[in-house]
Amino acid sequence: MSFLWQTYYRCGELTWDEEVSMEKIRGYSFSVFQVTGPLVAVWNDYVRSELKYENDLPYTFLSIQANRLWKWGSAAEGYVNVAETLGLAMSENRSLKVFIASGFYDLDTAYYAVKYIVNHLNIDPTLRDNITLAYYEAGHQMYTHLLSLKRLTG
Repeated sequence: MSFLWQTYYRCGELTWDEEVSMEKIRGYSFSVFQVTGPLVAVWNDYVRSELKYENDLPYTFLSIQANRLWKWGSAAEGYVNVAETLGLAMSENRSLKVFIASGFYDLDTAYYAVKYIVNHLNIDPTLRDNITLAYYEAGHQMYTHLLSLKRLTG
């Protein structure tokens, strides 16, 4: 069984006997499948060992049903735009520091789109020093690229 099959099964979106069709997987970011298993394992360990949360209900990592019920706001128009919210937050809390990590090969969050949005934030010019942009020789999940992970955590 492929990792993709296992991931979809764990996400509760497919049963063992269903075929993976483009209709089933449309809207998923394939970059997430590289780390789904380890991410869920770490999350389950964290909530049980650190937070002392105990529950026998299965943890659903991705849920199309939850996505359908979510109130998406501006994202319902085709994309998520948090620039205005970020600008307001920075204006209200002038001590807020923002770190944005970008992978040069990120197909989910385009490198130049991030630069453009940051450069066009509607904030007081004195707040621009509160924003740090870091670029990595990786894709969307730079922590899956060992050299980028070392730079990110170093």
